Amino acid sequence: MELGVMVGALVDGLGLSAWIFVVTLVGSLPLGIVVALCRMSSFKPLSLLAQFYISILRGTPLMLQLMAFMFGPYYLLGMNMGTDWKFGACAVGFILNYSAYFAEIYRSGIQSIPKGQYEAALVLGYSRSQTFFKIVLPLSSAILAVIGLYYFVGHWNDFMTGLIYITDDTKQPLQVVLQQLLLVAQGTGTNVNAVAQQ
Repeated sequence: MELGVMVGALVDGLGLSAWIFVVTLVGSLPLGIVVALCRMSSFKPLSLLAQFYISILRGTPLMLQLMAFMFGPYYLLGMNMGTDWKFGACAVGFILNYSAYFAEIYRSGIQSIPKGQYEAALVLGYSRSQTFFKIVLPLSSAILAVIGLYYFVGHWNDFMTGLIYITDDTKQPLQVVLQQLLLVAQGTGTNVNAVAQQ
């Protein structure tokens, strides 16, 4: 495979991946906050429902969830979603999955604030919303950033599992394509599949 063809395929895939990434973040970040607040709610049924949601979406493989959203409407409900549903199923699957992870990130960041900070806010006469926005959120932002970075690195390293699911020789996970580009640039380029199987 020539370098120009690989770069073109990489740019096309990168554009679609970037669009899915933006849609996923726009949908999952706010939904994650809602789920985290439900999970921390003192209303037990709501907290248990959020905990169940988080457990199911974090405990099942994302590929299984994507397949369920893609094929479930047809096989379970008899609805023909058409070929345009592929992107919608992908977006819904990613948004729901990532919101469960973000909910746990938010919850752990918010609950990491010492109880003394809440007591200090109470003494100063802050309302619950003032406490959250003026004390809890600024203090937990560094923790949330570190946890988010750790989560991103974990998912980046997990992208190699795409090799299990990809059967088309012209498509490879991003890491394999980048490795192939480096090998070609160094003059030691080999077949992409040979590199992927190492």
